[in-house]
Amino acid sequence: MASYNTSNASGMGEPPQVVLEWHLGEQQAVRVRDVVVHEFKLGDVDDPDIYAGFQIHEWQSSESGQWVMGVTIKSPFWRRAHDLYDFSYRYQIVARLREPDEMFFRLKFA
Repeated sequence: MASYNTSNASGMGEPPQVVLEWHLGEQQAVRVRDVVVHEFKLGDVDDPDIYAGFQIHEWQSSESGQWVMGVTIKSPFWRRAHDLYDFSYRYQIVARLREPDEMFFRLKFA
């Protein structure tokens, strides 16, 4: 799973991207969106990325994590941001999902 650090980790409200996908030799345009599939906080620790590894692994082992890892277009990535309200770190796992998969995820797991 790739990582991406940013100071503004909202990521929501972005327009869907259009990606070309092959189906039985024909090219189709498919709408996809980067969706925050899991979010968690960590307190002020020495190396937050090491502590976040356990939470990420637990999510990957869960039902929603296994489903997302199976249907995502690209490998999900995580991003870290500072939460200035309580001086902690906020992590988000983001996956690129097709529109029908995004709807299913939001109805079943969100």
